[in-house]
Amino acid sequence: GLSNIRRAIALDQLNPEGYARLSIALSYGRQFRAAIEASDRALQLDANDAAIENFRGLNELLLGDLDSARHSCATAKRTWEGRLCMAIVYGKLHQRREAEGEMAAMEAELGQSATYQYAEIYTQWGDIPKALDSLETAYRLPDPGISTLKVDALIDPLRKEPRFQEIERKLNFPN
Repeated sequence: GLSNIRRAIALDQLNPEGYARLSIALSYGRQFRAAIEASDRALQLDANDAAIENFRGLNELLLGDLDSARHSCATAKRTWEGRLCMAIVYGKLHQRREAEGEMAAMEAELGQSATYQYAEIYTQWGDIPKALDSLETAYRLPDPGISTLKVDALIDPLRKEPRFQEIERKLNFPN
């Protein structure tokens, strides 16, 4: 997939969407610094794209840079990525009320369509039972976010849990 995205960028170097897609692919490949660089390039082309800025913040979060993540995700217009990021950042900063506020805003905006993202938040908050409950709901719905389960670093703390392994088995991902 990366070679196809890079080819698309080579054909249209001024399209920020190509760099945004590259950032996503690199992030799922756990190349978080490279993903940030791709987001930076997209933002050079479209400085007002909150989704790209917020996704940049998720990668900063995955690198453990909470200050940068907070800056990138606390945009005036937050996308679901920004809400996800801020809920996790606030949780890691022990600002529980703010973290829960971001989660509540996500739930009000997106309802059950973001159940997989709620699992990511609960995982990062360390609430493994709620994370697994949300993951099982995401599987049952089905929530399209669950398609990233195999490569999602935010879910890593769940990987040894039997309930997680059962969901992963049911999804029957290729090796």
